[in-house]
Amino acid sequence: MSYEDAAVLPLALSTAACGLFQKDHLALNPPSSTPKLTGQTLLIWGRSTRVGSNAIQLAVAAGYELISMPSPRNFDYVKGLGASQVFGYNSPTAVKDIVSALTGKTSPWPSDRDRPIPAWMSSTPAPATSLSPAPVPPSPWTSRSPCWPSASWPQTCRCG
Repeated sequence: MSYEDAAVLPLALSTAACGLFQKDHLALNPPSSTPKLTGQTLLIWGRSTRVGSNAIQLAVAAGYELISMPSPRNFDYVKGLGASQVFGYNSPTAVKDIVSALTGKTSPWPSDRDRPIPAWMSSTPAPATSLSPAPVPPSPWTSRSPCWPSASWPQTCRCG
């Protein structure tokens, strides 16, 4: 493994784990060295990226069946990680193929379990007024700020 790949592995692994297993995200069953099949299927669109690769392996280790959307050149790689089915993300039949693959499958999404759907996953659209972007405060890391890092920073920083 290259130094660059090794350096990013903790971030990719923790990002995938947080998204899949944290209570405020998908809250899936945790992975195990001896996974028990859940009978549930996940679609991971992250494909063969570092985070997507980790998510596939973690979800398989947690007992989920995986369907993934890599580019055709990465089909074998993603199947090797544990995806049971792969479809080209840019295929003209991708949506039809995914719907067909998921038909009759059980999903692990919170709406399928006896707990409320997290607010960020709600299908109810937010009021139009809440969609306007909030004003962004000036960054303390711009050259117009008295806090721009310099040879005497942080001693000269007077942000507050």
